[in-house]
Amino acid sequence: MDNNLLFKAEAFVRNLLTNQLDPIYRYHDLAHTLSVTANCRMLCENCGVIGEDAENAILATLFHDTGYTKTILGHEEESCKIASEFFTNEGIDADRVRRILALILVTKKGATPANQLEAIVADADLLQLGQKGFKTRSNLLREELELVHNKKISDTEWVKGNIEFLTNHNFYTQYAREKFGPRKAQNLQKQIQKLKELNESTVIEKLTEAAEIVQNMPEQKGIAGVADKILSSFGQNERETAKKQLKLDGKSTNRGVETLFRNLTRVHIDLSANADRKANMMISVNSILISILISTLVGRLAAFPHLTAPTIIILSVCMISLGFAIMSSRPNISKGVVSREDIENKRGNLLFFGNFYNMSLDDYTFGMERLMMDAEYLYGSMIRDVYYLGVVLERKYMFLRYSYDVFGIGLLISVLSFIAAVILA
Repeated sequence: MDNNLLFKAEAFVRNLLTNQLDPIYRYHDLAHTLSVTANCRMLCENCGVIGEDAENAILATLFHDTGYTKTILGHEEESCKIASEFFTNEGIDADRVRRILALILVTKKGATPANQLEAIVADADLLQLGQKGFKTRSNLLREELELVHNKKISDTEWVKGNIEFLTNHNFYTQYAREKFGPRKAQNLQKQIQKLKELNESTVIEKLTEAAEIVQNMPEQKGIAGVADKILSSFGQNERETAKKQLKLDGKSTNRGVETLFRNLTRVHIDLSANADRKANMMISVNSILISILISTLVGRLAAFPHLTAPTIIILSVCMISLGFAIMSSRPNISKGVVSREDIENKRGNLLFFGNFYNMSLDDYTFGMERLMMDAEYLYGSMIRDVYYLGVVLERKYMFLRYSYDVFGIGLLISVLSFIAAVILA
C-alpha cells in the first residue's frame, strides 16, 4: 500500500473541505469523510482486502464527498472530477483512476455494488446506521437539509423518513451485517418508539385543542364533539384537573422548555464529572509525590541538611494542593427529608436523592404525584435543581482552582529552592 499517496490525498481533502466547503453542510463535512475512510480501512482489514485494492477503496472514500464543494445535485460526479484531476497530477495510470472513480460512484443513492470492493465502500459510507451516535449524526443531516432547502422538517416527518431508510437498507458485506446489523436494528426500534411517542403527543394536543373549541362552540361536530362528550362527564373542578393532566397548564408540551432543562442538566453533570476527574488527577499526582519524597528523601536529610528547607516546602505544597483537591471532590449531602408541609407549599426539591433519601416511601410517592400534577411545582423544582447544581459546581471548581494554583506556583518555588540549596551548599 502506497502510504505516501494516501498521505497526500488526505492532506488534499482536508485542505479542500476545510477551506472550500460551505458551513451549511453540517453532515457532509470533513468529520464525516474521515469517519467513512476509517470505516473503509476497518472493513478492508476484516474482509481480507489488501494491497492496491484496499488503497483504491480508501482513496475513493476520501474523495467521495468532495463534490459538495461545488454542488449538492450531482456531487458524486463532481467528486469524480476532483479526484481524477488529483490522481492525474500524481501520475496515477488511467485504468486505476477509472477503477477508483467507479468506487466513488457506488456511494450514489440507489447504486448497487457490483463486487466486493464496491460493497465495502457502500457499507463504509452508511456504516453509521449500525453504530453508536446514529441520533447525533441524523440530527446533523436534518439540520443540513433544512439549511440547504430552507425548509423546516417536522419531527414526525423526519422520524418516518429514518424508519423508511433503516427498514429498506441492507449492508452488503457479511462482516458489516454480522457486526453492525444488530445495532442498526436497535436504532430502527428507537425510531419506531419515537414515532409512537410523537403520535401520542399529537393525539393529546388535538384533543386539547378540540376541548378548547368545544367550550366556545358546544355544537361543534367531529373530534370537537367527542372531546365535548369526554369533558362534559366531569364536574367543573374535575374538568380543570383533566385539562391539567392533558396539558400541565400548557407547559409540558413546550418542547423548547424541556430541551432547555435537559441540556442545562446534562451540561452541569458533565462539568461536575470533569471537575471530579481533575480532582482525582491532582489527588493521584500529589499522593505519588508525597510517597516518593517520604520514602527516598526524608530519611536522608541528616546526610544532606541543606535540602531540609526545600523538602519541607515541596511537602507542604503537595499537602495543601492535595487538601484542596479532596475538598473539591468531597460529597456534601443534605438531611434528606422534605415534609408534607413543604410539598403542600411547593417547597423542597424531590428531584435530587440528597433531598429525599430519609423520607418514607408513602411521603415520597405523595410528593411525586403532586409534583407531576402541578406544572408550577414541577418547573419550580427543576429550576431549583439546576440552581443548586450550579452552586455545587462553583464550590468544586473553586477548590480545584486553588489546588492547581498551589501546585503550580508551589512546584516552581520548590524547584527553585532545591536549585538554590544545591548551589549554596
